Amino acid sequence: MRRARPGVAPSTSPTALSSRGGRPQPHSSLVPLSHSPSLATYVSVNITAINAEVALAEGVLLLERYARGANAGNASVPRGAPTLVVMRPTGPDYAGLTPAFTVAAYLPPLEGGGARGGGGGGKKGGPALPDPAPFPAPTDPGVVLTPRPPAHTFVLPFGGFARGGPALANAARVALALTRAGVPFQAGAAFGLALYDPPTRWAGRHNEVWVWGSSGGWEGA
Repeated sequence: MRRARPGVAPSTSPTALSSRGGRPQPHSSLVPLSHSPSLATYVSVNITAINAEVALAEGVLLLERYARGANAGNASVPRGAPTLVVMRPTGPDYAGLTPAFTVAAYLPPLEGGGARGGGGGGKKGGPALPDPAPFPAPTDPGVVLTPRPPAHTFVLPFGGFARGGPALANAARVALALTRAGVPFQAGAAFGLALYDPPTRWAGRHNEVWVWGSSGGWEGA
């Protein structure tokens, strides 16, 4: 697919998220790409916490329980990468974060069809949402299966152990680059922190900040 260059300098520009086979792929380049994520299903939980680190710890525990059998089928459900922490800034200046977080884990398609496919819910004339029915329903009422449609997403990779402060600063960096380039995006709306490595990995960690374009995103199209 062609690379789109919206006029943002490569040294400061975010890159649009691409995906192959429905699985969001980690990026190492800041060059914008004219790709969007494929249809995907996440399992997610809303968490109210004092910061992103506490929300992540609490959320991952609940999602891990689902994956290990806290579901209607008492089945083991494989989790994939990334684990996504959806954060909500206090305003378009990205000066702080609200205590409302969402922690989500990508669910790879199950054999024989899995999470991708035709389930309803897409906009008229647009792509249908993936059908989460192949995955067993969570038994915890706070944990939900969350189908996500494609959405144009701007991504900034960074290393180290991801925390809310650096994620917020990087989201502000992406927003500034997009604003200067005149690229439409959801300023001050929820953004994502995507984690691709387990906590046991100490070096060479890969994280990404996701800022959604003018439509789509976690909160809806």
